[in-house]
Amino acid sequence: MKELLAQVADLQRRNGELQDEAELLRRITDEAGAAGDPASALLLILRSVAERTGWALGQAWLPQGTALVRGPVWHQHAADLTFRKGNDDPGLTGEHSAPGRAWHSRQAAWEQGAAVAARIACADVAHTAGMTSAVALPICAGMDVVAVLEFFVPGPPQPDDSRVQGIARVVSQLGTVIRQKQVEMELRQQKDLFESLTAVARATSSGPTLEATLRNALDVAVQLTKAEYGSLFQLDSEGRVTVSILGQSGLIERHEAVDGVMDRGLAGWVVRHAQPALVADTQLDDRWLPLPGRSYVVRSALVVPILSEGPVCGVLSLLHSAVGHFTPDDQLLLQSAADQMALSMNNARLYQAVADDQTRLRALIESSRDGIVLIGIDGLVRVVNSAALHLLCLPGTPDDWLQRPVLVAIRRLGAHARPAARLAVGEMRRARRGVPWTAQGECQIGPRMLLWMNLPVEIGVTQMGRLLVLRDLTQQRQLERMREDLTHTIVHDLRNPLTSVKGALDMIARSPTAQPGMLDIARSSAEQMLRLVNTILDVSRMESGQMPLTLEAVALAPLVADVFQQQLPDAESSGIQLQSEIPADFPLLWCDEALIKRVLQNLVANALRYSPSNSALRVSAEVQPGGTALIKVIDNGMGIPQELQGRLFQKFASTQRAERGTGLGLAFCRLAVEAHRGSIWAESTPGQGTTFAFTLPLKREPGQTGASAAEVPTN
Repeated sequence: MKELLAQVADLQRRNGELQDEAELLRRITDEAGAAGDPASALLLILRSVAERTGWALGQAWLPQGTALVRGPVWHQHAADLTFRKGNDDPGLTGEHSAPGRAWHSRQAAWEQGAAVAARIACADVAHTAGMTSAVALPICAGMDVVAVLEFFVPGPPQPDDSRVQGIARVVSQLGTVIRQKQVEMELRQQKDLFESLTAVARATSSGPTLEATLRNALDVAVQLTKAEYGSLFQLDSEGRVTVSILGQSGLIERHEAVDGVMDRGLAGWVVRHAQPALVADTQLDDRWLPLPGRSYVVRSALVVPILSEGPVCGVLSLLHSAVGHFTPDDQLLLQSAADQMALSMNNARLYQAVADDQTRLRALIESSRDGIVLIGIDGLVRVVNSAALHLLCLPGTPDDWLQRPVLVAIRRLGAHARPAARLAVGEMRRARRGVPWTAQGECQIGPRMLLWMNLPVEIGVTQMGRLLVLRDLTQQRQLERMREDLTHTIVHDLRNPLTSVKGALDMIARSPTAQPGMLDIARSSAEQMLRLVNTILDVSRMESGQMPLTLEAVALAPLVADVFQQQLPDAESSGIQLQSEIPADFPLLWCDEALIKRVLQNLVANALRYSPSNSALRVSAEVQPGGTALIKVIDNGMGIPQELQGRLFQKFASTQRAERGTGLGLAFCRLAVEAHRGSIWAESTPGQGTTFAFTLPLKREPGQTGASAAEVPTN
């Protein structure tokens, strides 16, 4: 019976101990769970265990790689104990100590004697206080030991003490709380790091200038890492310092000091190796160059390169007087700041290059005598120069018109040049259709005659807008009119004496004593000169609109036959066949017969002149939609060089050698055809012949629709 009662009492005692352990575990878990970080949680656990056991002194060990390192917290229960909170112990690596054995075995371990005194700072104080033993209690989270608590106690070890065993069981279950605090701290650190990176990114984009931006970023990096000094050196492509930005004045201020740091110091090493350097103690690092005459002693340094696409473009340094001040997180933050600075430097260089190009382009545009207006696809004025405003008679400066709708300028233009404004509106409507085209023409604005060119602006296949180029033709037109007036006067004055000469030659020819051969040559030359003078006068009258048209219905086939008959002697002498491919029932033309006959004479004579012997010259015609006739003069001659085709119909231009023509025939043809609202052109491939084609209106039959012959002007 006594044994049974003893067992019951033992069970009751055991149950009470378990309840006490559970209550202690709950209380410690609640208190540690409310702690702000792992260190605070460990301190709460140390204090709770010390209060429960009466142990005077406790500390925490934390696993780090293959060793235990002394943690950041101590607990001192008795006020008369003066143990300091840290020492130079590099850590515990084996199982020769109680913390080491507890770490490896995940069970409580004891230690006694000299080994304990040797590891306790101020061993004489511990010995006086009777601290001769140590117990190590592991804190486990699953199979991992997250910390080891070590308590120093008086007296011998008590490994079988049930109270110690209960405390050990409670402590071993607190690993989840410590692990949770570690995770929370890591999350806070990541959040803080993200906020720091955001602050750095904001600082690298906030300054009005590159130097202000870099200074802002440096100041933020100094604040976030709690550095005492900071500096930034910007380098050129040769590695020379071009800009020095100091977070605090007075540290590196002389050029020779900067040069020494870059040549022989840590900053120079970072630049040469393009690698960051985290120095916990500068006195133990040969790369650090102490500056003479400085009272401030740097003990820890963090230096990172600013890397661009090419060589290192800068170096960022942070300094502190305490050993081990900077952490790997600080290095990550500073490297991010350096990357942001590199981006800012690249952007600044690109911006400066673009700004320089824009300045040069603006100067070039502004210096142009031609007016230049660039209109965006959105209808806003993107570029305009002073010449354009002057030619368009618009007020203000180029800057006044930038980013303004072009329709505002057109409305202003309509106040003093309504036809030009209507022309501009028409071009704007064409632009809205999105079809690229090139157009040009002439218009009168105020006292000036302007040549305008409307050109598409494209990047690849993307339409970017339109470019309007304006050129003042006023002086050129005045000179042309003066030249034409002078030519007209001279030619007009030549016609009278030439007529007299020809009349005198005719009279001499009728004399019985005249020499027929010489007189024929003289009369032929006089007739040729008179025809040339008449042609010049006719061209001048048509250009000025002073030659009236006598419009009538004209049959094309007889007209061509008549021209062929006149050219037949020249054709037969060269063995060239004249072939008319015009049917007798071809519709009647509505034209001035005399003018069109001269057009055909000029084109056929020109074709005969350049056709090879024993070839054929053909004239064909076909009816075109809209009530017009397409007439072609086709030869098998040498063709016309490509470089001459663009100016064939200009005055005094010749298809080949100048001595073979006057250069007025084709100009006359163009003016005569255009007077009938037709068009004329040439199609030629060198060595394969030439085709001259022109269009004329047909006579409208009663009830016929389409282009009206009545639209052809008569004067």
